[in-house]
Amino acid sequence: MSSKVRIGCVGAGYWGKNLVRNFASAEGAELAAVCDADAKVQARVRREYPSAKVTGSYDELLAMSDVDAVVLATPGSSHASLARQALAAGKDVFVEKPLAQTVSDARAVTEEAARLGRVLMCGHLMVFHPAVG
Repeated sequence: MSSKVRIGCVGAGYWGKNLVRNFASAEGAELAAVCDADAKVQARVRREYPSAKVTGSYDELLAMSDVDAVVLATPGSSHASLARQALAAGKDVFVEKPLAQTVSDARAVTEEAARLGRVLMCGHLMVFHPAVG
């Protein structure tokens, strides 16, 4: 078993490319896979991160046994649904803000993570920055 958390990033465009870059260089993490629907983004990711698997299929990424955790950087309207799918697939999940578009969807995702014993984390720009924290 790997000592690093093997990350699958979903969405590598406008904001996702920053998450891909950061997880690729983070100590304790390994960028295992990237999923993006845009063929141009896929080509860029293949050039910049040749060791990562690249796919356009979320289902394919979720089925990868070498992905421990999923990072979601997709449109906010998709976050709750995609997070629940990842949790159901046995993955820990980091969701870029917003976690969900409604309080009830946020509760449902949070409750699902707790029920399954999975990690669920929502990213908030600057919350961990030394100047803020």
